[in-house]
Amino acid sequence: MSVRIKGLVRALKHIRTMLQHGLTSEEIAPFQENVRTLLTQVETICTAHHCSPNDLPTPSRNAYNFLRALDLNNLPLRDATEETPQQPVRIKNLVKQGQQLADWMWRKADSLMSSESSRQRILTDLQRHIQQVETICARQNSVPAMLEKPSRQVYSWMRLLAEDEHLQAHLNALLRAQHILEETGYLEGRQIKLYLTHMDSLWRMRQRKDVVTFKCNQGFLYAEDDVWRALLGASLQRRTKSRQEVIASFTEQESFSDVLFALASFVPPPESHMKGHHHDLQESFQRVNETYFANELKAPLLRWNKAPTTRKFGHYQFSDDTLMLSMTLDTPNVPEFVFDFVMYHELLHKKHGVTVVNGRRVAHTPAFRREERLYPRYQEAEEFLQDLCRQHI
Repeated sequence: MSVRIKGLVRALKHIRTMLQHGLTSEEIAPFQENVRTLLTQVETICTAHHCSPNDLPTPSRNAYNFLRALDLNNLPLRDATEETPQQPVRIKNLVKQGQQLADWMWRKADSLMSSESSRQRILTDLQRHIQQVETICARQNSVPAMLEKPSRQVYSWMRLLAEDEHLQAHLNALLRAQHILEETGYLEGRQIKLYLTHMDSLWRMRQRKDVVTFKCNQGFLYAEDDVWRALLGASLQRRTKSRQEVIASFTEQESFSDVLFALASFVPPPESHMKGHHHDLQESFQRVNETYFANELKAPLLRWNKAPTTRKFGHYQFSDDTLMLSMTLDTPNVPEFVFDFVMYHELLHKKHGVTVVNGRRVAHTPAFRREERLYPRYQEAEEFLQDLCRQHI
């Protein structure tokens, strides 16, 4: 039987929030002690159950590995005199509007997918909701990044779906899920409402009488059918080891993390702080652009992804020309040539664009890979990043 450690994932979310805002000098010691205590508690519980942290369920195991890999001697600092963060912005009914849209797309996915005019109406409605949110924020001298978390998640979800490519992928995913439900017989006479949405957990399920409401992470947008079978089987039938392995494997792939990075790119911080604690995005872009692109690339919007990542360290968003690097790289342990390599990789995405092959988007084409390998110390940089990943496994 797997060991569940109550509160560990919640504690990780709080720790990530503190890292995002930075710590004052007075907060450093208590923060370090808190992390060490959490690690000791996890290891003690595992020992008592004759297992190791690697045997924990995926969310708890990932939380433990993230905490274990933290460099407690190089934490992000902020001046105690800096202004405290703005109060979150409240927007009435935004979450409800998002739920209504998710429900409508589930019920009408087939007709919406086959009707360009119907999809256009959705895109128009999404743009109207997005504009309303941005107007309300502007009136309060704020930005969407300062929305309360549930509203912020709905806003970024709407921004993602406001691109026709993502909207069609969303509807297609719902249709495939419907087909798998009919094919497998998981429902057993029950009615299901399936919502693909922006959420922290991988999925949540609730059943009231014969109606099952199943919400799953938007990161599954481009999941293959075998992943959907595992996801639906684990939630509606039985959570087997093989199903969990399929799900966990997909969540570690770029097709999952790309969606999460895209969602994060829609709510950048109020000010774009390109200079990190140890690395500077602007300086890296200038070095890479001059050395490898003959200064021919126009600078994208450069952002830090404020949530530390464990598998993917950069993302380029074509729709709004935004390049994000993970704050996981902003440590003295990451050499400049490795940091610049991640910048170089993402700028290659800007240069090469996306190719569609058999209806699928392909970003890492042979031409992309050939040019990527031209980077000096390419192999060394790749091995460093792979080691960095393993620190979080």
